[in-house]
Amino acid sequence: MELSLPELSVADFGQTRDYLHNVAKVLGKLQQAFVAAEQPDWHYGLSVVEVGLASREISVGGETVQAVLDMQAGVVRLGGTQWSLEEYDAAAIMDNLKVWMQSRGENRMIATPEFGLNGTFELAQSKLIGAAFWQLASYCLQLSPNLHPGLISPVLVYPHHFDLSLVWFPNNDENQLSLGFSTGDETIPEPYLYLTTYPEPPMFKQLPLPTEAHWQTDGFSGAVLIYAALQSSASPLHILNNYAEKTLLAGAPLLTDS
Repeated sequence: MELSLPELSVADFGQTRDYLHNVAKVLGKLQQAFVAAEQPDWHYGLSVVEVGLASREISVGGETVQAVLDMQAGVVRLGGTQWSLEEYDAAAIMDNLKVWMQSRGENRMIATPEFGLNGTFELAQSKLIGAAFWQLASYCLQLSPNLHPGLISPVLVYPHHFDLSLVWFPNNDENQLSLGFSTGDETIPEPYLYLTTYPEPPMFKQLPLPTEAHWQTDGFSGAVLIYAALQSSASPLHILNNYAEKTLLAGAPLLTDS
């Protein structure tokens, strides 16, 4: 596959990221109201689609619908109705979804999420964030067939932290490796990729990393690859493959031995 990563400048996209993060939380709560709890907790995650993020299909008033956060068009869509993100923030989207449900005879409780910073919406930045999610989700899907044996999660964006994640359970037990992409947080303010294990085997941090990556010990424990270093490289796919090979694939035997 080709890897074409958009440039993400925290100074430019941060406000839009916060805005989209809150809207994603709304879609997550909508999905959780209709989808039975799963183990692992995959019912919390939204699917990555080419235009943005999407809930699972749900049945409302006899109609099968899907909620979509379209980052390319700047709207939330549900059952043929859409709301502009330039006009409606997350709280207003939540109210609109409830009214839409009630108009179709659906009165089930949709929990109100804990919203974070409000942010402001800018379509150009929304498109870049959506493109980054799509490119990295596509990479994870291409990588999944190489992860065997064991259980592999779907590639999902979890609204609570607004991060993309692929989880591999090599032994079909609680031992797991997670490859993910964060748009930035309190620990690392800029976008980054991460590889973490649970529980972490003693020898994990002795694995050699590609020069672009480093071991993170403050805030969480894992191998971190800063997105800007990947995006600005002349060969991002080579770097990402090297990163996955030296962490995800090399880390699995350590879990087997633990």
